[in-house]
This record gives sequence, structure tokens and C-alpha cells, in this order.
Amino acid sequence: MDTFKKNLNYHISLSEYAGSLRSLSIASGLQPSYLSNLLNGNGLGKTKAGPGILNINKICKTLGITLDDLFKESEVSPPRIEDLLKCRN
Repeated sequence: MDTFKKNLNYHISLSEYAGSLRSLSIASGLQPSYLSNLLNGNGLGKTKAGPGILNINKICKTLGITLDDLFKESEVSPPRIEDLLKCRN
């Protein structure tokens, strides 16, 4: 789950939703508390089964990424300042 959390945080940081959990929530149709739990690594919920594939798919569609982008094991580089500035424009 650490890879998922790291990759999710990374892709959000590069997106137009960086710093705005509320806008990501609205765009994805998921509750802000649910997204916050995922970002903080507490996204297992009451069942401890992990986030559902339908919700993960909503996040991927909203961010314009694939499931592979969230679950691949390769090291994720920290966001470059140039990429972060592009997201703000």
C-alpha cells in the first residue's frame, strides 16, 4: 500500500488538484474524508480490505492516469519545480 500512497500523492501533486482536496473530491465524486484517508495511508476503511477498484478508477480518470501509474513499483521521482509551476498556470 505504500507504493499506492506514494504514487497517488505524486500524481495529485502534478495535477490541477494539487493542494485542493475539495476540488479533487468534486471532480472524482468521492468524499474528501475518503481521499484524505487514502493520501495519509489510512484508506483501508472499516473493512480493512483496501480501496475499491471503482473508486480507484474514478481517481485515475480524474487525474488522467492509469491503474499502472498508481501501482507500479518503480521509484517515483519527486515533482520537479517546472512541473509544479505548469500545474498552477
